[in-house]
Amino acid sequence: MVSWIRNLSFAGKLRVMIFHAVTGALLLSFVLYALTQSLAARRDALRHLQTLADAVGENAALALARADRAQALSALRSLHADPLVRRAALYDTATAQLLADVDFPAPGAAAGRMTRAHLQRPVLLGEHPVGAIELDADLAPVYAQVGRSLESVLAALALVGFGAYFWSSRLRRFITVPVEDLVKVTRDVFENKNFAIRAQRGAHDEFGVLVDGFNRMLAELERRDRNLLVYQNQLERLVGERTVDLDRAVSDAQKAAKRAEEASRAKSDFLARMSHEIRTPMNGVLGMAELLSHSPKLDERQRRYVMTIRQSGGSLLEIINDILDFSKIEAGKLVLDHTGFCLRDVVEEAAEILAERASTKGLELICDIPPAMETAVLGDRVRLRQVIINLISNAVKFTERGEIKVKVRQIDPNLSNSVFRFEIEDTGIGIRPENCATIFESFAQEDISTTRQYGGTGLGLAICKQLVDAMGGEIGVESVPGKGSIFSFTLPLGPDPAAAPPRAWTVLRGAHVLLVDDNTTSRRILGRHLAAWGSSVVEAASSREALAILDKALDGEFGVMIIDSQMPEMSGTALAERIRALARFASVPLVMMQSEAVSNGARDLGRGPVAWMSKPVRQAQLHDRLCELLADDGEGTRKMKFAFNGGKTPSIALQGSGDFKRKVLLVEDNPVNAEVALAMLRELAVDADSVSSGETALERLALSRYDAVLMDCQMPKLDGYEATRRFRDWEQLEGNGRTPIIALTANALDGDAEKCYAAGMDRYLSKPFTLEQLRDVLGGCWPEPAAAQLVRTGAPHDSDAAAGAGADSAALDAIPAGTSDEAADEVSESAGVILDHTALERIKAMHRPGRTDLLTKVIGLYASNSTGLADALRTSALSGDANGLMRAAHALKSSSANVGAVALAELCRSIEAAAAEGRIDLAGMLVERFLHEHRRVLQALDQEIMAA
Repeated sequence: MVSWIRNLSFAGKLRVMIFHAVTGALLLSFVLYALTQSLAARRDALRHLQTLADAVGENAALALARADRAQALSALRSLHADPLVRRAALYDTATAQLLADVDFPAPGAAAGRMTRAHLQRPVLLGEHPVGAIELDADLAPVYAQVGRSLESVLAALALVGFGAYFWSSRLRRFITVPVEDLVKVTRDVFENKNFAIRAQRGAHDEFGVLVDGFNRMLAELERRDRNLLVYQNQLERLVGERTVDLDRAVSDAQKAAKRAEEASRAKSDFLARMSHEIRTPMNGVLGMAELLSHSPKLDERQRRYVMTIRQSGGSLLEIINDILDFSKIEAGKLVLDHTGFCLRDVVEEAAEILAERASTKGLELICDIPPAMETAVLGDRVRLRQVIINLISNAVKFTERGEIKVKVRQIDPNLSNSVFRFEIEDTGIGIRPENCATIFESFAQEDISTTRQYGGTGLGLAICKQLVDAMGGEIGVESVPGKGSIFSFTLPLGPDPAAAPPRAWTVLRGAHVLLVDDNTTSRRILGRHLAAWGSSVVEAASSREALAILDKALDGEFGVMIIDSQMPEMSGTALAERIRALARFASVPLVMMQSEAVSNGARDLGRGPVAWMSKPVRQAQLHDRLCELLADDGEGTRKMKFAFNGGKTPSIALQGSGDFKRKVLLVEDNPVNAEVALAMLRELAVDADSVSSGETALERLALSRYDAVLMDCQMPKLDGYEATRRFRDWEQLEGNGRTPIIALTANALDGDAEKCYAAGMDRYLSKPFTLEQLRDVLGGCWPEPAAAQLVRTGAPHDSDAAAGAGADSAALDAIPAGTSDEAADEVSESAGVILDHTALERIKAMHRPGRTDLLTKVIGLYASNSTGLADALRTSALSGDANGLMRAAHALKSSSANVGAVALAELCRSIEAAAAEGRIDLAGMLVERFLHEHRRVLQALDQEIMAA
């Protein structure tokens, strides 16, 4: 209704308004009149009935007094003449009895509720009441008469309303005509864009004033339109001139940007060239100084000169690293990784790298990471490690005495992407409050004297801030001059869903451990770890206190003792010798903690197992050492020997009561993969024979008995699947027991494991595999206790091997001499991408003194073997030989992964898949990329050999 009225014309709205106003007024008048008439008629009728009742009551008073019923009825029947009365009754008030009751029925319908009336009046005899009279009346005739009167009034009002509407409609033109004329002018102005049109004024009322205002507005718009046209012409001319100037400025800016880009490229080329030119001789200087420092022919003065050369060279190399890292960040070439890693390993690796430098200054370096904290996270492992190393190095540099504590805590672990807080606290010189705000700026240090005394470029903290900002964190510092500093930063790191759940150990549960360490913080942290593993810990702050505890201890009360070898008054080594002299504790296993700066190998502490560990002690290493020390085969025939291994991971050799060794046949046609696998088997103290084909493997298996077979699945002529089937048939024919066969395959697709099991293989190992994986799969093939002989004889744990996976803050430390500028730039830009250093570190870790350098041998085999396969790959691509492409790519895939060329291995996987699908064109394109990447890999491997 409202919208309908809103859309009417002005005249229509005016008609509706007049009609509703007149109609409403007339209806309201009629309603008021009707109510007034109805109420007046009812009042008059009731007054008439009251008078009538009083008159009848006077006539019937004597009858009521005498109780004369006949006379009372006669008096009541006199009311029959009144058309409103329908019933009359007389009551005796003294006896409350009805004396007479007369009904007067009327033709038609009975009285309704609205027209019915009831009246009661007292009957007086003189002045004394003798009774009462009641009357029931029907007022319908009264209302009918009022209705007939209202009909006449309504007809008159309708006539008046029609006349008022007619005359108002005739008079509305005095209002609507001026408005319609104004609307017409407005429409003409809008449609024709002609502001010269004017409206005509018809009267001197408000509409006349409105027309005058409208005409003045049109005049103003006409004037502005003319001015706007003039301004538009001027603006077009100015825009044309400015466009010419802008084009000239853009051209100049493009030239300037090109010059800046060329300058930036020249700076990058210069830095790469300087890295090549400076690092190569620096590696020679530092290497020769290292060798010279171990010469027994040097006197004290000469040795001091050599140490000065080493320290100066190391400082220079750190400066070069800082400048290159800062330049790379400024150039916007910083690319963050997002992979899974163990946070605890990263922090402990960083502390381990700087442990020797800290212990040389007599500082205690401590890692405080809660044992129950979830440390399998996703993020950039390399950059996080670089920040921690820089901050610890900074703390070591500016701390002369006391301790350095690396603390990690998790903020709100319930979030899907929780925040970790890292703190590096030292007891060094501290920073003045006014310098804390600028300490993270480029080239900023406390003052000039700080630079002269401690050295450095002042870029380390600036690099840390930029790296932390890039990873979405915040970094800050709190410091008190003369007391030390706390550098802290936070990083959001999500959980790693692919991380394996932690192993559940029970051997430490309930073990009683004596912990002896003079450093309160270190003792508290180690005690917390031991308590988390379920061990009962007794702490001693000195050797004297430890001896006092042992004097009161019962025989066999302690299952293992952890002793710090460097303590005041009585050293930990002297304490261990005193303990060995006590018959009760002569055979108790000992874990000796020793700083790298003073470690000179393991010392013989008499009978009983001893493990020498480097400080700061890594939680996983301590856990494994304690588990191995406390494990027992139940016969007491096992002898444990532990040797100090440069502070990395103690080497362990477990020997049974006899000299029995397991024997394995390795079937691998790729010489690189074969050499790596043989080195791993030697690390596990397993005798191994190696053959390169399935046919030769069957001959060996027919002549000799092996405890397991490592079978490569993809080999020319007779592959591993068919060789396994034939061997299983031969076993069944001869009635021999089942020999475990472990599949070695570079494929990791769905269905590969099922294919291996269907061929008769027992285990599945995807290449490249780690030493731990090989040990686990072999251990699963052999029953206990023989599987216990698969032990580490010098190789680090996976967590240690992973320490080499991420490049440290000097990721470009070795660009080989003779490398072209272009190649140097490629290597310097992609050193962390071309090679996965985890694989190379594993190979290095398996090298043993007195043998040919394993890394050099493996890289040499890979270089010669992969070059021939690369030629075969190129030839097959040119000839469209899909089978040749698949064979060469498969062989290159696993061997490349074994030397850490992960990107190259993925290319080989793509080439193999494209050839298998018959997409030779795609495979050919990928081969071109492979050849380019292969050259880069060989250059990077040459760099690794020279750096070693």
